[in-house]
Amino acid sequence: MPQLDFLIYSYQYTLLFVSFFLLYDLFLNFWLPGFLNGLFLTNKLFLFSQNIYMVLRFFVINFLVIRLKNLQKLFFK
Repeated sequence: MPQLDFLIYSYQYTLLFVSFFLLYDLFLNFWLPGFLNGLFLTNKLFLFSQNIYMVLRFFVINFLVIRLKNLQKLFFK
């Protein structure tokens, strides 16, 4: 059934995207602040990266909501 195959592949790619996003979340919230403190950089760079991260998180959440709605439409016709 091609529709079921598409559903499975879409689900796998969505999970892959979420896992990369969670790795980025860990990188930005845990590794990057300690690294910047170790380099004695100003806090402005960290705040700028946090702003970029909030915008990215907004787009990722919107993407996931649209993706899940499309999958729901496919699955529950």
